[in-house]
Formats: sequence, structure tokens, C-alpha cells
Amino acid sequence: MEWSKIKNILIIALILTDILLISLLIFSDRENRHGDNSISVEDALVVLSKNDITVSSKIPETDPEMPVLTLTYDQDNGSFFYTSSETALTLTENTALDLANSFISGLNLPQGENNSLQAVNVYPSEDGSGRYIVTFGSYYEDYKLEDSYILCYVSSDGVTEMLKNHATAEISGNSKQEIIPAASALLKYMNQLKSADPNSAKEIIDVSLVYMIDSPYDGNITSDTAFPTWKITASDNSITYISAYN
Repeated sequence: MEWSKIKNILIIALILTDILLISLLIFSDRENRHGDNSISVEDALVVLSKNDITVSSKIPETDPEMPVLTLTYDQDNGSFFYTSSETALTLTENTALDLANSFISGLNLPQGENNSLQAVNVYPSEDGSGRYIVTFGSYYEDYKLEDSYILCYVSSDGVTEMLKNHATAEISGNSKQEIIPAASALLKYMNQLKSADPNSAKEIIDVSLVYMIDSPYDGNITSDTAFPTWKITASDNSITYISAYN
């Protein structure tokens, strides 16, 4: 038998073995949801490492119950342009952030209970204008609402342009559901990755819980639903979302 055929058979056998281990680990996680699942995390890291997936970020070991959220979009979402305020500050990342924060505070945006806006990124615009772009993310409690945001384009004169795609969130109903642990989400991620390309390798740089909005916002809908989701970010900037519900 040619070596290439033997190699392929061995690769398939290793993948099947890892899938069996994944099933056992996920079952163990389900059985021990309310106990110490640190052993499950360690076992998951061993399986991931064997499959060329390294994790350089901390893996959350909390296992909360989380609700589904109902989102209400602002009625005036869209693009806005502003004239110079003649502030004429020396523009740096810090002054751009200060100007953007002051601007956002003056908008009096609708904010439901446990909702907040937080600046998550400041970077120079690539359009040659010398402006900075400040990105604000929407949060429910400590969980980011993916695809709900405000972008502020800031010059030395203040905010000159804003792109707003903002929604407020509230609990849908009164029930909360238990979510899968991060270790289980990482093993599901590995399964997806290896099914697509058995020879792929990744370095995971962030694992976090977010709320994923059910449908992309198209400017026409007024409300939507958001579900707990594990967001897995790799060093090549690829992002994979794994449902946090079973």
C-alpha cells in the first residue's frame, strides 16, 4: 500500500478518535455543570493541542444561565455628518476618545436597564483625512451585543461623521437556560475546523461570551432576538461563533 494512502487512513483514524473524546468530554461537562469543570478544561486543552490548536487566552470556567434577549433598534439609525465645532484640539487617540465620549453623552440615546455603550476601539482612519475612528459597542450587563455599534469619525474639530447601528436589549420572558461550558465550545470549534481541513492549525487568542443577533440588521426591522454565543477569535483574525445553548 502506498504511503500516501496509509497516511490518509491514519489521519481519518485520529479524527475519529478525537471525535469520540469530544463526545465523552461534552457528556462529562453536562453531568458536572454545577461542579468544578477545571479537569474538563485541561482535558480539552490536551485534545486541542494534539490537533494543532493552541489556546493563548484564558478559558472562562463560569457556567451561567443566560436568557434570550429582545432587541429594539433606534428609529434614527443610519449615517450622519456634522460641521466643524471649531474645537481645534491636538488630535491623539486620547483626545479623539474624549471627544467621542462627550459627543455620545450628548446624544441622549435610549438605554434600557442593564444596557451600556463602551468604547472598544480607537484607530486612525485610512481615508487620508487624519481623523480617528472610535468604535462603541453595545452591552447587556457584561455581554457584548454583536453587530450593535456606533462609529464616530473624529477630527481635531470634534466628531464629523457618525454611523449608528444601535439597539437596546431586555430579557425575553422570564426564563433562563443553561449554557455549554467554554471547553465544550472549543471542542465543537475543533470539530468544525478539522471537518473542513484535517491539516489546519490555529492559535486561539480570545474566548468570550457574547449575544449574537438573530438576523443581520438591514435598516428596516425595528426589533430582533439575540442568543448567548461563544465567540472564538484566532490569531489570523478569523472569528467563529458557537451557539452557547445545547
